Amino acid sequence: MIVWGGSDGTDLNTGGRYNAATDVWTPTSLGAGVPAGRAFPTAVWTGTRMIVWGGSAATALNTGARYDPSTDSWAATAIAGSASARYFHTAVWTGSVMIVWGGQDSFTVALDSGARYDPATDGWAPTSMSNAPSPRLNQAAVWSGSEMIVWGGADFGAGNFGLNTGGRYNPATNAWTQTSTGAGVPAARNHHVGVWTGSELIVWGGDGDVTGGRYTPATNSWVATPTGAGVPAARVEARAVWTGTEMIVWGGLGLTSALATGGRYSPAANTWAATSIGSNLPTPRFYHSAIWTGSAMIVWGGEAYTSTGARYCATTCASPNTYYLDADLDGYGVAGSSVSACSMPTGYSSLSTDCNDGDPNVNPGAFDPCNGTDRNCDGVGDTLLPGEVNFGTISRVAGAWRYTWPAVAGLKFDAIRGVYKGAVGTDPVEEYCLYNNTYATTWDDDNGPESGKFWWFLVRGANGCGNGTFGFRTVHVTPTTERLAKRGQTPFGKEV
Repeated sequence: MIVWGGSDGTDLNTGGRYNAATDVWTPTSLGAGVPAGRAFPTAVWTGTRMIVWGGSAATALNTGARYDPSTDSWAATAIAGSASARYFHTAVWTGSVMIVWGGQDSFTVALDSGARYDPATDGWAPTSMSNAPSPRLNQAAVWSGSEMIVWGGADFGAGNFGLNTGGRYNPATNAWTQTSTGAGVPAARNHHVGVWTGSELIVWGGDGDVTGGRYTPATNSWVATPTGAGVPAARVEARAVWTGTEMIVWGGLGLTSALATGGRYSPAANTWAATSIGSNLPTPRFYHSAIWTGSAMIVWGGEAYTSTGARYCATTCASPNTYYLDADLDGYGVAGSSVSACSMPTGYSSLSTDCNDGDPNVNPGAFDPCNGTDRNCDGVGDTLLPGEVNFGTISRVAGAWRYTWPAVAGLKFDAIRGVYKGAVGTDPVEEYCLYNNTYATTWDDDNGPESGKFWWFLVRGANGCGNGTFGFRTVHVTPTTERLAKRGQTPFGKEV
C-alpha cells in the first residue's frame, strides 16, 4: 500500500510504502520531482506507478506526478492541456489512461469537466462535456472495464446539497450516457461510497443515510440495498472496498462523532453483516484510506489526524485457500509466511516449496547445473555428488526399441544418444540430448538405427545437457574410445 500527501493541519508532500507481509513501512522519496504538499489529491495505481494529481494547497491545483516504487523516484505530470485546477474530484484508471472528472475550483465552483491523462506520452485530452452529468463534487466514481461511472455528489453553489444523477463516460468514443433516475434509484446524496463488483456499481451511505443501491449499466437499472439487520449506522466520508464477493464499509463521520464500526454487504445474498469490533480495532476516523489486498482490507490515517491503521481480515468465501509469500516472484512461496484468501494476492503463490525466497533463480522448478549450489531445492547439493557414478548397464527391452538403466537414489540424469557410422576413431559421431535433469530411467525410440550403423547411449548425473557445456547437439569428427568407456556408458552391438 502506498500513501502520499494529505494534511495534518499542514499540507504534506510525504508518504510511505507499507508491506503487509512484513508489516514494514518505507518512506517515499522527497527528492527531485516530488509534488508540492497538498490535501485532497486523487491517486490511481497503473500496475507499475502511482499517479497523484490535483488537490488543494490554499488554492486548487492542476499539478501532479508519477511515483515509481521500484526506483523510489518521481516524475511530474504535464501541465499543458491538463484538466483545470480542482479538488474533491474523482479519478479512475482504465488500464491505459487516468480519467479525472468533477470537483470544485479555487472559488468553490463545482465542475462538470475532466480530462484523460496518458502516462506513456505524458499527455492530456479533455473529456466531452456534451451530455455530461451536471457540475458536482464528492461524487462516487468507478471503472467498469469499458466506462467510468460517476454518480451522486453535490453542487453547493447551486443549492444542490445532494444529487441522485450520474453518467457513464466511454473514453473510446469520448461520449456520455446518463444513468437512470427511474425505479429504484437511491435518494440524492454526497460523501457516499461506491464500488464496482464486476457487473454492478454499489453506492451506499452519505448525508446521514443508511440506504443505497446497485446499478447495472447493461440494463441501466437500479435495485435498492436493504436497510434491515446488520446495516451500518449512518455516516459520511466512510471508505469501502470490494473483496470479490462483498462490499466492506468502515469508518466515517456519524451524526455526532467519528466511527470505528462498519459492515459487509453481500449482493448475492442481499444481506449485511457487521464488521468485528474486537481486538486491534482501529480508532474512530474519517477521510482515511482503505485498500483491498486480496485477503484483507487495510485502513490507515484519517481524522482526527492519526498515523495508525490496521488490517481487517475478512474470509468472504466458503472455502478460502492458503497462499504463501513469494518475495522473489519466481512462482514458489515459503511455508513460513501464508495468508488465507478467496483468491491469490499479488506477491503470493499456491506453492510453498521454495528453499530460498530471496533468489528467483532458486526454486523447485529451476535447472540445477554443477555450480556448488542446490538451485532446485531437492536437498542435494551438487558439490556432494561423487565425481563418478556407476549407473550399471544400459539394456534394450527385447522386441521393442525401449532402453533402460538403473535408478540412482536422489539423483537426476542426463541421457545422451549417439550414432556411429563406422569404426571408432575414424567416422564422425552425432550426439543428441534425450533428457535433461530428469529422474527418468527409460527411453522409447520410434525405431532402430539406419542399416549398417549402431547407437550408443550415455547416462550421467545431471550437469547441463541441453543447457550447459554439452549443448543440444554436437558433432565430433573423431570419436574416442574414452567417450565410450567413461561413466558407465555401454555401447550396443551393431543393429542391422
